[in-house]
Amino acid sequence: NDPLDLLLDKEKFNERIKLCEKNLSKFEIEVLNHYLNGEKQSEIAIKLDRDVKSIDNTLQRIKTKLK
Repeated sequence: NDPLDLLLDKEKFNERIKLCEKNLSKFEIEVLNHYLNGEKQSEIAIKLDRDVKSIDNTLQRIKTKLK
C-alpha cells in the first residue's frame, strides 16, 4: 500500500473514533466494542448483565446516532 493512503485511512479511522466518543454514551461505546469484536448480542448481554433486548436497542440507537 501507498504510505499516503495508509495515512489517510488512519485519519479517517481517528475521525470515526472521535465521532463515536462525542455522540455515544459510555455504555453504547462498550456495547459497540463488544459487537465489533464479533460477539453476538446474547454474549454481550451476558457479559454486561443486561437483557438481549437492551443490547439490541442499544445497537439500534448506535446505528441511528452514527448515520
